[in-house]
Amino acid sequence: ALQQATSSGPGGPLREGVAGALAQMRAGVTRSTALRALADHCGSPLVHDWIAALVQADALGIGLAPVLRAQVAQCRHARQQRAEQLALQAPVRMLLPLVGCIFPCTFIVLAFPIAVQLLRGGA
Repeated sequence: ALQQATSSGPGGPLREGVAGALAQMRAGVTRSTALRALADHCGSPLVHDWIAALVQADALGIGLAPVLRAQVAQCRHARQQRAEQLALQAPVRMLLPLVGCIFPCTFIVLAFPIAVQLLRGGA
């Protein structure tokens, strides 16, 4: 499966890392050691979690399909939580431009006719 992923998957650093892990496996390094080295090399917590799940499934003899489905569900949940967190931060980040730019312009547009009328002496 890793061989197929490297041959048909999208290019990038992860693909190169998996290809390196496959080369280590062909050289005689155990699968779990090569995958752990890949996780350490990537430095991404997401990749580390995926590889830890793969190594554990391999050690316990569990099929990879349920493990991968669970990992996908976990990644989707984490992505949804991150989106919700960013959505909650958006109003706070928009507050300064709103107060600094939009409100003063609105007050000038509203106050200018009143000020002109007061300066002319009108009531």
